[in-house]
Amino acid sequence: MLPNTSWHYYSVRIIRKMITEGLPDPWLIDEFYNSGVTQFFEEAILLVRAQSYDQACKMAERKARGVEHTYRNAYNQLVRWQFFRTIDCYQLPDAPTPGAEIYTCIHSTDRHVTAEQFLAALHRPFDTPPT
Repeated sequence: MLPNTSWHYYSVRIIRKMITEGLPDPWLIDEFYNSGVTQFFEEAILLVRAQSYDQACKMAERKARGVEHTYRNAYNQLVRWQFFRTIDCYQLPDAPTPGAEIYTCIHSTDRHVTAEQFLAALHRPFDTPPT
């Protein structure tokens, strides 16, 4: 029997949101506490095997929602990790092997933007506002 060739590997790019709620315990505040930061976003790429783009996105969302959790941080604030959004899906041309490219994204900029400026904007520290 021939294998089902309609199954493909997809890398699905998702965003998770981490929200901090409540006031910190004043006795626990230290030099690392930053009162201005109450949410973070995590970008992740999930590898799934599906029969279509839509199925791949749904599978990745289900997986991401399956690991949502809540905990108390070092300052006794409630922290919620939640799936936020699927932002991209890429069908791999072949089954992944070690060293295989599992995701690609091409960015465009104005010709006057230097590579250093592009990288600084793309990978700026979380506590630096965009320019």
